[in-house]
Amino acid sequence: MAISTQQNADRIRRQIEQLRKFNKPFELAVRTIEAEKVVRIFQRGKNTAGLSFSYNSSNPLYVAQNQAPRAVNHTGKTGNTIRSGFYASYQAFRADQGRESGHVNYRLTNDLQSDYANANVSIQSDQLATPNPIQVTPFQYKMSLRRPGNAGKLRGLEKKYGAIFDANKSELLLFGKVLSFELAKLARL
Repeated sequence: MAISTQQNADRIRRQIEQLRKFNKPFELAVRTIEAEKVVRIFQRGKNTAGLSFSYNSSNPLYVAQNQAPRAVNHTGKTGNTIRSGFYASYQAFRADQGRESGHVNYRLTNDLQSDYANANVSIQSDQLATPNPIQVTPFQYKMSLRRPGNAGKLRGLEKKYGAIFDANKSELLLFGKVLSFELAKLARL
């Protein structure tokens, strides 16, 4: 059944109004690349340039229980029981905690990940956060660190490893693909 020009114009107006009000295609594109960024940063341990870094410190360290996601070993350098835990290196500490120790993945306690993704991830969890971008307008979302300690942590990490939270080229291309797909879907309604 053919539709009249008026019916088609009304349909397009409704679609434009839906886009102005809710902009679901834009939201889905934002959520998609933020989820990709969480995987890239907190699982694969890659910065914006796609580089990953190994733990190269062989400096021994003591770790207090309140700084660890799981129980520390309570064994000192000489083998005696102590209140904190002694580790031959940060990499050894991470391995003992059941965390990724082959490469830097920017998460130990999940605090930075939780703050960035605007989601709760427990200190013991090995799961990735599902990002919840904050809507500013129908055409603007933001991801931000709200806890002051994490802002300082990010500055230190980016000084050492380069840009981390900026979208990379493949994530921006994915954003365009998702947005185009969702807009085309909306146009077919």
